[in-house]
Amino acid sequence: GRLLSLRTGPNKRFGKKGNFPFWKQKLFSVAGAKYDYKAKKHDVEYHFMFVRSDGAQLKKITKIIEEHNIVPPIHPTLFPIDNVNEALELVASGRPKGKVIINF
Repeated sequence: GRLLSLRTGPNKRFGKKGNFPFWKQKLFSVAGAKYDYKAKKHDVEYHFMFVRSDGAQLKKITKIIEEHNIVPPIHPTLFPIDNVNEALELVASGRPKGKVIINF
């Protein structure tokens, strides 16, 4: 298993893959240690990916997702718009079992 994050923090793997200077690799190693530890605890690899609002980069990400058939898990409850507060509470609690969907 692999855990890919676009919003947490860089780690040692990111520093090495990006060929950053040694001091930055060490900094990323320290900054990402907690993510690497949590991933290892669940027997997965943690990968950080730096993204920008860039059409070319988004096309590459789309290609990766399609080629590897990456489908995010979806929380079993689909919330109607009238229950938006319940959906937000679920997300705030940190306990959803995947992406939370709100139907409009």
